[in-house]
Amino acid sequence: MIFRPTRRAFILRYFMYVYFFALSVFMIVFFNFEKVFNQENFYIIIIVWSILTLLPAIILSFKRRKVIVFVFPILLNVLGWLSTLFVYNKLLISENASLFNNIIIHIVYNGPYYIFLFVSGISIFIFEIYRLSFKYEVDEDGIKIRFGVFSNNEISLPYETITEVHLTQNFFEKILKIGNIITLTPTQIRTGSRRVSGGVVAGKDGTAVFYGGGTSEREVVEDPRDCIYGVSYPDKLYSQISEMHRNDLDK
Repeated sequence: MIFRPTRRAFILRYFMYVYFFALSVFMIVFFNFEKVFNQENFYIIIIVWSILTLLPAIILSFKRRKVIVFVFPILLNVLGWLSTLFVYNKLLISENASLFNNIIIHIVYNGPYYIFLFVSGISIFIFEIYRLSFKYEVDEDGIKIRFGVFSNNEISLPYETITEVHLTQNFFEKILKIGNIITLTPTQIRTGSRRVSGGVVAGKDGTAVFYGGGTSEREVVEDPRDCIYGVSYPDKLYSQISEMHRNDLDK
């Protein structure tokens, strides 16, 4: 049996990029900066845009414990605003200007929107290519995980090396009818060690934010490279793998 991660599993995994793409299109259509410069609601739009781009990144950075997730939209915003401020009061759309020049000025005027649109669009395309590189093969001998865009990687897990089989689904994965099947070995090579790079610690003396290598912990990692990730209707596959695992142990 051969499986691949579903597209909806990767959309859920990299939802921030899909969200940024959709948000950028919405803002370009309904809140074009060319129309609101020097207007009272201009700064309101800036504040709303900043909240809509930074708040999800803050939440995700604490969930994944990676500061870079928060820094990424900040850098895109800075780059976008620098391009917009550069053209403000220097380049104006003119009826006598060529269509090409007006399009360029329109894009630069809406720098933050188009920066997010371009980067998120490219990211979505790359993640789709990355998804298609995965192949999970399940048979009576064990599980094989193959992946790689520019290189071929293969992980082979015979059933005799597996000690536990887990099916994991969060709330949204249950709604989308997808899930992840994770196998554990005595050495736990199918689990990850996540080095905490930032977070919040609550103690008796209060709450503190920390950055840097604070702690390290062992936990099950739902990663396409380390498990059968994001397959449709995982209950059936989980039952089949569990049964083949038990049969191998009984030999």
